[in-house]
Amino acid sequence: MDCIKCGKTMFRAGLTGFASGTFTAGLYNKEKGLFGIEKYSSLSCHVCPACGHVELTADDPEALILSGKSIFEEDK
Repeated sequence: MDCIKCGKTMFRAGLTGFASGTFTAGLYNKEKGLFGIEKYSSLSCHVCPACGHVELTADDPEALILSGKSIFEEDK
C-alpha cells in the first residue's frame, strides 16, 4: 500500500491500547432496534515510514453491509 500523502510504501503495524496493552480494533454496522443484526470487520493498520501517516482499512468491508445500506444511509 502506498501512502496517499507522500507516495512511499507503507508497512503494516499493530494497534495498542493505552492502559491494557494490545487490543483488536474493528468496525461494526448494526440494524436499528434492540435485536438488530450486527455485522463486524477487523481492521488493518498501515504506517508510512517517511511522513508518519496512519491508515486504517477494513479487512472485509462487504461483511458490514446490512440489506444493501451503510450505517449512515439508515439515518437519512
